Amino acid sequence: MPQRAVSFKGSDNKVAVRREWDLPILTRRVGMLGHPLDYLGLPGAQIEDLRDWQDLLRFRTGIERLRPGRLEREDLEVHRQLLANAAKYKLSGRFELLRGLVEDIILNGTDRDGTRPHRSSGPSALGARFIYNVVNLDFLGGMGNVAAEGVKRVAALKKLLERQQSTDFTLLLTLNIRDQLGEEIAVYIEDAKRRSTSMRMGEMLDWYQAQGAGHKEFRLKAVVPLFIKRFAEHYCFDCYCYPPLVYTGTGKARMVHFVFDLTATPALIHASSHQTEEDVLDLTFFEVRDGILRVHTTQHRHCDRSQSATQLAFLAAEVRDALLGAYTRRHWTNEEPP
Repeated sequence: MPQRAVSFKGSDNKVAVRREWDLPILTRRVGMLGHPLDYLGLPGAQIEDLRDWQDLLRFRTGIERLRPGRLEREDLEVHRQLLANAAKYKLSGRFELLRGLVEDIILNGTDRDGTRPHRSSGPSALGARFIYNVVNLDFLGGMGNVAAEGVKRVAALKKLLERQQSTDFTLLLTLNIRDQLGEEIAVYIEDAKRRSTSMRMGEMLDWYQAQGAGHKEFRLKAVVPLFIKRFAEHYCFDCYCYPPLVYTGTGKARMVHFVFDLTATPALIHASSHQTEEDVLDLTFFEVRDGILRVHTTQHRHCDRSQSATQLAFLAAEVRDALLGAYTRRHWTNEEPP
């Protein structure tokens, strides 16, 4: 029997992710918090996320890079287009544009011009808290690279969790599978195996570790949620990870998309999330191809398929039912990815 696909508006993979995956998650978050969301992120010149989510957002802080030298004029043109689109779609009233690398703004608390994000508080920029309800980070360069200065992008993610402490927020994190972290991913999986609390968790980690360099999306699926969960709990958040998904984006870049609900707890030293590390590793993997949301053809061999309906509770019923129908009909390889 042929697989039943779930069709979405348009054929662009990123559009499907933004509208059919992220939008219902953020709608759910608004309902939980009881108010619109203050946004911090990388909207790009066309501000697609601000347009698609505009009914859910309150204040919007956009960030665009501003490189020195000969590339500055190119970046300033992007800024001009972005601001023109904000005016065109009547989003200028509660919008600010910060200039610089998002990693530097998170680490330093100011942009290249010395401007602090509107939704930050505290006497000093370095020690300021951020007060955003949704943070959208799209890293075309992946998690970063091992360099003399350290992995700035990883450090910025840790700093973001520190700055957001005590503020409930949703983190959307999109990563190119290509980076220059060397063996750091493999080392992290081995460390997780040492900390594993069950034989089944160790077996799952073995499967993810066995996926070679050509199938890095599977290793990222395991490592990124474990990393965010660990540091979120350090800053006293209850961390809930939605099922990750993978898609091919601009320039044929292979991207893995993660969404986390981070809820502040009364804990003073360290929080314990309701979702365990084993739960996180057991999340079903999804993909978007040709603008259509699908269950990934390969899952880890210990995957507990009975949990999929609960994992997809945020989706519209017809979308969820169609995905689960395809899920039960498909032949799962549960072996090395094709």
